[in-house]
Amino acid sequence: MTSAGTSTSPTPTQPLSEDTAGSSAARRLGVIKRANIAGLHSKNFVQKVQCMRPTDWRGVLRELQIAEEASDAQPSESRITTFMYASCISRMAKARRWEEALDILQRMRARGLQPNSYCVSSAIKACGSKKRWREALELLERRREDLGEGSPVDEYSLSAAIYACGNSGETGKALELLEELKVGGKTPHPFSYTAAISACGDSGMGDKVMQLFEDMRQARVRTDGFIDVYCVKTTITALAKSGKWKQALKIYLEMLDVLPANSDSPEANLNLDALRDASFACGRAGDWKASLKLLDEMRAVAITPESGCYKAAMQSCVRNRQWERATCLIDEMTLTYGMVPDLETYQVAISAAGCASLWPKATKMLRQMRQNGLQPDPKTYSAVITAAGKAKKWEESLRLLDDMREVGVEPNCHNFNAAIVSCGVARQWQRAVGLLGEMKGGGLELGLSSYNAAILACATSARGVEASALLGEMRAAGVEPDAATYLAVITACGKAGMWEQSVVHLREMTAQGLAPNSPIYTAVITACGHAKEWEKALEILAEMPAAGVKASVHHYNTALDACDRAAQGEAAVALLHDMVGAPGVSPNPGSYQSAMSACGSEGRVDLALELLEEVKAASKTRPELALCSKLYASALQACVSSPPDGSIARKAKELLEEAQGAGIALNWRSYNCAIIAAAKAGEVDEALARLAEMKDAGLTPNMMSYSWILPALASRERWEESLALVEEIKGHGLLRTPFAYSVVVAAHSAAGRWEEACGVLEDMIAAGVVMKAGVAGKVAAETMSGRKGAERALELLERGVEAPGSDASAASP
Repeated sequence: MTSAGTSTSPTPTQPLSEDTAGSSAARRLGVIKRANIAGLHSKNFVQKVQCMRPTDWRGVLRELQIAEEASDAQPSESRITTFMYASCISRMAKARRWEEALDILQRMRARGLQPNSYCVSSAIKACGSKKRWREALELLERRREDLGEGSPVDEYSLSAAIYACGNSGETGKALELLEELKVGGKTPHPFSYTAAISACGDSGMGDKVMQLFEDMRQARVRTDGFIDVYCVKTTITALAKSGKWKQALKIYLEMLDVLPANSDSPEANLNLDALRDASFACGRAGDWKASLKLLDEMRAVAITPESGCYKAAMQSCVRNRQWERATCLIDEMTLTYGMVPDLETYQVAISAAGCASLWPKATKMLRQMRQNGLQPDPKTYSAVITAAGKAKKWEESLRLLDDMREVGVEPNCHNFNAAIVSCGVARQWQRAVGLLGEMKGGGLELGLSSYNAAILACATSARGVEASALLGEMRAAGVEPDAATYLAVITACGKAGMWEQSVVHLREMTAQGLAPNSPIYTAVITACGHAKEWEKALEILAEMPAAGVKASVHHYNTALDACDRAAQGEAAVALLHDMVGAPGVSPNPGSYQSAMSACGSEGRVDLALELLEEVKAASKTRPELALCSKLYASALQACVSSPPDGSIARKAKELLEEAQGAGIALNWRSYNCAIIAAAKAGEVDEALARLAEMKDAGLTPNMMSYSWILPALASRERWEESLALVEEIKGHGLLRTPFAYSVVVAAHSAAGRWEEACGVLEDMIAAGVVMKAGVAGKVAAETMSGRKGAERALELLERGVEAPGSDASAASP
């Protein structure tokens, strides 16, 4: 008997009724049907995710969200599974989205699903791809906890962690994990060895690479006898990056006979691509010498490098700015081995030739391409046009555009942009702007790069009005300017003396939501400084912290230069002292030089000398402020800027002697300042003594050195010494500018040597030197007027003076 409310279950000896049997069968069919539906749902989801673009990780997350919502609504038919989550995590790993991968793991656990080894290893790989090795190890530790004590972690998770640590530069941890695999009695998968070998290669551990490779080879022979070709390739690359070129080639030659050919998957075969990849990897790591050494070792063992190896070596050289070496490699390819480079190899070599300013070589390679039956594409022409621009061959850049059309290759935006830059470098701003018009006429859409290149061309030629007009034009065309645009426009206005417009553009930029950066503030402060608007320069400097831009030493020095140009010595000293108290900013020698120069310009030699003493005191705790020739030159310049005074001349002499005593190698500017100070004070002998010291120091005097001593000697009627200096000027080859000729003419005429003075003027005319009208008038007034030979001298001067409105290049200093 049974208690009330309970039913008796049929025993095996009791026959089932037809109703009971039918009901049970229906339930089983329902369960099977629901399982099949759920399984089909899971399979369809995984297939859909796998078919999505590799970069469409957002789409994967959307599909997962939809699947989770469906599972919540219909758990029996749309139940979400571990495999569905696993496929999504795998896609995150391939897209290098480590944070999203971790989030999916959390969502799995929240639904009570236990991540399997595939989920965990994929998430660890995602972390490793972005060098998040700590997060990868945390996942590994969580995996240990999930498995419980006594259960070893699966090989896939450990291998992924080895990769994560190795890719993050944590070679030691990667090797520890590899040892853990071995201790567990397992034979590490080739992927594990590959990850560890790659890590050791990045760390320059060539011997460890060899050891790991041998371990892997022996382990494989003991088990399945299979040696992974990708591990071999990684080993070759790792050895090359570690400087073990001979071992790399030895393994390559050994493995050629060991590894079977794979006709179904040619990329899985060991061939010269392995050496090419090794060469390229060295270049990416900054070791271009290793790329070249690998080529040398290949030749040493009678392996003829294929074109891909040369291309990789060239790319390594270009990546590391070894342009001339890159161009030599293509010569070796063609001349030594008779190879015909492909299109991409020529592009790399032509680009290298351009960067090395080897314009003739770039055009030669363009001709070779055509002779070899290769049709240069727009990218190739861009490289040649850029090469022409670097060589300032702007006419050739324009000719190349015409050549493209003649051979049926229509120039694209990149070609025009390269030509615009070429014209800009050569200061052909009109041509650069004209190319924009050609682009419009050809139906090309002008973009940000095109406008920026044209505006930069205007900036190079100090065309502020035109640069501002282009800024307005691009806005009207719907092209939004960026920070680079405003930097070029502000620079153009600054060079053109349009400081107000520079400030206006700064305000415009801020109003449009673009944050001015450090170079833009520098450009605005420079524009104000060149216009001697020192107060506005200091105002802009003070605005920087509020705009979120930290003022650097360079910004302060630019503002100090503004004070110097405006002869605001006291303001410069105040700003210099502000620098001392500003957080994270310390004056450098250039700061003190500008401030001392400003003091000198204002006639405050006392302040300049006080700053020199400050530098001396500060240099005891700040070695970078060690006294140098430029600091003394600035102090001496301040002496020169002061009114003529014997004490100032003596101070200049003391400064020179102090610098010499400190073992500082003074430059010509320091000596010239001492000469000028002495000459202005009427102390001719002191000036001559400084000139002699200058020569003894191995420095050749320039015209500034002589131009102050000669009048001083003339005022003392010391003609012989004056004429001896004139001969020195000729001997040093300094007689080549209008200023030099005027000084020598004045010296001859002061000594009463009219014929010699006129002879110098004749030499000037014969040399094609054109004297400015103002200089010629001064020479005529001071040396010729009313004296013997005046008529002839004036006639010569008329012949040697530039015509009104001409654009003579010669000018007085």
